[in-house]
Amino acid sequence: MTPLALPLLALSLLETGGRVLLGSLYVLSGWSGIAGFAGTAGGMARRGVPAARELLAISIVFRIAVGALFMLGIAQGTCALALIAFTLAASAMMLDFWRMEGRERAAAINSWRNNIAIIGGLLLALADGAVPG
Repeated sequence: MTPLALPLLALSLLETGGRVLLGSLYVLSGWSGIAGFAGTAGGMARRGVPAARELLAISIVFRIAVGALFMLGIAQGTCALALIAFTLAASAMMLDFWRMEGRERAAAINSWRNNIAIIGGLLLALADGAVPG
């Protein structure tokens, strides 16, 4: 063991903490989607998203269910892959900075950067979930 190696318990706690933090982003955004359903569905419709209300309802259930499974470490790799796909699709639909100008464009670019960082964390979880422990 190298001097910098962490004990297995500490590694397990760090992994669990990371999973809980990443998964909670999706669970909490799902719950907030319920609270702001009408406004979010309206914004999606204005952006030209077809069947906005139905798609929003599906995305809320998806975020809460898959985020919770991810937090629990159930099918971690599959959940990570699904959350990556969702994050990319949602970003492309709702953060289309290439059609924006000014502050709106800058905010959308910043949100894309945040989402890319989140995807980076999910890729690490995907790689970790692919290795039998």
